[in-house]
Amino acid sequence: TVSIISARLGNFPLDDSGYPLIPDDIGYKLAVKKYLTMKLDYIEFRISEEVHTINMYNRIYIPEKYRFFFPLNGKDFILLTGYGDIKTHLSANGYISKGLRYWFSLYGPLMPNDIIRIKLINENTAEYELLYKKHNKK
Repeated sequence: TVSIISARLGNFPLDDSGYPLIPDDIGYKLAVKKYLTMKLDYIEFRISEEVHTINMYNRIYIPEKYRFFFPLNGKDFILLTGYGDIKTHLSANGYISKGLRYWFSLYGPLMPNDIIRIKLINENTAEYELLYKKHNKK
């Protein structure tokens, strides 16, 4: 799984540490409906220790709590990247994989604690920017 770092939100309630209060699994569906109307600029998360599958199949796992950020039901959207635009979609099991093979050849392999940030650029045209930062081991 993926550990969540942060999500910058308009009026989303924050905990004492300044992190957004993401509902647990029980209240998740009700809370998502409430928060869908609020402005979400980006999502950001760390890659987990389990990187073999994502690298082998050239895909990025989106945590369940952030899937509402994307068009649902397999609807395509555009990922803007450093090498070009990728027409892709979110699969039913939470992966973005369509069109990522070349991106992985340039930026992969993904490693534990690397950071993925996906920023909403234009909701009307379903454009998102994919930003990737390698974890610096010290």
